[in-house]
Amino acid sequence: MLVVPDKMSREKIFNLKAMGAEVVLTRSDVAKGHPEYYQDLAKKIAEDTPGAYFINQFGNPDNPAAHAEFTGPEILEQMDGRMDAIVFGCGSSGTMTGLSQFLAKA
Repeated sequence: MLVVPDKMSREKIFNLKAMGAEVVLTRSDVAKGHPEYYQDLAKKIAEDTPGAYFINQFGNPDNPAAHAEFTGPEILEQMDGRMDAIVFGCGSSGTMTGLSQFLAKA
């Protein structure tokens, strides 16, 4: 199950559903602390659902750590160690943060 704000693109929602995900749409006009705020609702659903786990991709340190440990080295290896620039989309900023941490040390 994925809890997403109603401003999520229809294409992403369609693709998630096509892969079998249950998608719960929430309001995008409410702030953190409101019961319909997507992160708060996801946490509540996880707390109330036996066996569920709230990934919390925006606050989970494993998000950027996974990209620093795996994605960064994989990209650099595929580029034979030569990279002038990198372009990526941002959501939670986990990819950007992790890659930046890795590349700063590489």
